[in-house]
Amino acid sequence: MRLSRFIFEGFVARCAGLCLGFGLFAGFAWSESGSISASPNPIKVSQGTTVGATDIKWTASGIGKDVIGVYVNGTLFNQGGPGATSGGAETGDWVTNGMVFVLKDETNGQTLATVTVTLSTSTCTVSTCEGDCSSAENTAISEAESEENDCESQDFAACVNSGLSGDALAACEDDASIQCQDQYNQAVSRAESQYSNCYNASQGNPQCPH
Repeated sequence: MRLSRFIFEGFVARCAGLCLGFGLFAGFAWSESGSISASPNPIKVSQGTTVGATDIKWTASGIGKDVIGVYVNGTLFNQGGPGATSGGAETGDWVTNGMVFVLKDETNGQTLATVTVTLSTSTCTVSTCEGDCSSAENTAISEAESEENDCESQDFAACVNSGLSGDALAACEDDASIQCQDQYNQAVSRAESQYSNCYNASQGNPQCPH
């Protein structure tokens, strides 16, 4: 009788352990999450322009070795390697107003996050003078500088958190710095283009000094 009771209690304890382990495993799977952002958002465009460009960044956690992808209208836009917890890319001038970017776990099909990108018509119109155009350009460049600093801080932290050290860490930080600098240069180029459009419009305003 004692032996049977011992065997039964051992069986119950083992089942409880398996159930607890399964619960923890299931809980781990359920903890999968992610975030996705676009910068700039809204995208400032000149009057009559219906498309623009933005920089998409994403992060994911609890994904194990799964593959993460970003989709636009059902088409793959950006993808991380197995287990990658962050990524992103610059779009071309094809983003339309209200376009939705979807972050998905491609391994299990789960949607982790979405971001909707909108367009904002520039305040530069025929009634705007050159000084207003310069102010708008300076503001855009200042925002680009701030975004570059944020980009480097986040990417440097990702390099450190990945466990790299020595030359590998330095190479990771160098790559991150180059990528952030490229994004800054693209933002400055867009600001200069918007200034040019704004300035040209101001030339038709008789109230502006010429």
